Amino acid sequence: MIELNWCTMIELNWCTMIELNWCTMIELNWCTMIELNWCTMIELNWCTMIELNWCTMIELNWCTMIELNWCMMIELNWCTMIELNWCTMIELNWCTMIELNWCTMIELNWCTMIELNWCTMIELNWCTMIELNWCTMIELTWCTMIELNWCTMIELNWCTMIELNWCTMIELNWCTMIELNWCTMIELNCCTMF
Repeated sequence: MIELNWCTMIELNWCTMIELNWCTMIELNWCTMIELNWCTMIELNWCTMIELNWCTMIELNWCTMIELNWCMMIELNWCTMIELNWCTMIELNWCTMIELNWCTMIELNWCTMIELNWCTMIELNWCTMIELNWCTMIELTWCTMIELNWCTMIELNWCTMIELNWCTMIELNWCTMIELNWCTMIELNCCTMF
């Protein structure tokens, strides 16, 4: 009875929490962010960027924004970075970026980065990822992406993200992410749920 009821509780209540609360967070807070900020960026800048000049945008500002190390990393070996060092970059530098510069980047520089920037990276090896995996991501639905595994992406590599399971993040590492550095977004949009 314990095994049945406990599993049932996990399957019903936990899934319910994910389906109700998590989806509510996505529909209310996350979607609000997407509908207001991200969608605005996509509707105004992303399509324009794609229609006008993706590579030019890349050539202008991505290197400028990361004047010291990012350009070196791109010039030396982007593929190697993805295969070998992406996890290290996330563990060492991504947290620092979130703690120090992520909010500032979103508030001040994200639009600029999109309008001006993204691209020496794309000219090198990121384009391969876009050609191979980005279209796949587009063919998927946002819900499918949520069902994939963001945490495994961090542990493995960016390209694997699309094939993984976002729900696992909720069950395994979402709390860890909250306890670490993603907190700003959580505190702003997700605290109510938690």
